[in-house]
Amino acid sequence: MTGPVLKLACIDAEAPPLFSRSPDGVTRHGYEPDAAALVAEVLGRPLQWVFVPWAEFVPSLRSHEVDAVWCGQGITESRLRQVDF
Repeated sequence: MTGPVLKLACIDAEAPPLFSRSPDGVTRHGYEPDAAALVAEVLGRPLQWVFVPWAEFVPSLRSHEVDAVWCGQGITESRLRQVDF
């Protein structure tokens, strides 16, 4: 992979089959991580998970700590006013 690292925010929790807790603090397993890995591969970018508390998703986006949130969030009116889906 040659592009810049794709940094994705998520919580480090159990929510199978969407995702499982990271056994090493780095890797992820489940449907959402598999889909994210495919997107990163198509973009030609290595993937890095950034584990943050749920309440820190939007602040981590605004501070450019992460490129996106990839963590089972529903689309709500409140979230639509803060971020793009």
